[in-house]
Amino acid sequence: MQRLAALKRVVFDEADFDGYLIFNPSNLIYFTGLPGNVSLLVPRDGEATIHVYSVNYEQARNEAIGFRVEQVKRGEDLMAKIAAQVKEGGIKNLALDVLSVEGWRSLKRKTRGETSLKVNPTFISQMRSVNGKGWKFF
Repeated sequence: MQRLAALKRVVFDEADFDGYLIFNPSNLIYFTGLPGNVSLLVPRDGEATIHVYSVNYEQARNEAIGFRVEQVKRGEDLMAKIAAQVKEGGIKNLALDVLSVEGWRSLKRKTRGETSLKVNPTFISQMRSVNGKGWKFF
């Protein structure tokens, strides 16, 4: 949870975003401690949500402490699910660690242009970098 708190401090307090969306598998494990996640939506206010497919749902539900776990069912549109949560959370400025062009277009379309999207992997890469004094943000 220290890592998530550090991410929130950087993304929300210093960079003034309303949410951060993680898709990179290494970053997902870094923040959740669980393999097999599809994405992690971290809103400024409220609980962070892990999105998982059914094969990993029970494990995530039992082991994800401090996260809401949402199952992505077969045939369900992940970007539509995320867009609905973004809207519900009032997220207007959303930063992402990585996203394909197709994914970006889909998410932009599903949020109906009401949410500004910015791919910015540097927040996490800076957090994960090690300097001579240990973790940068801890």
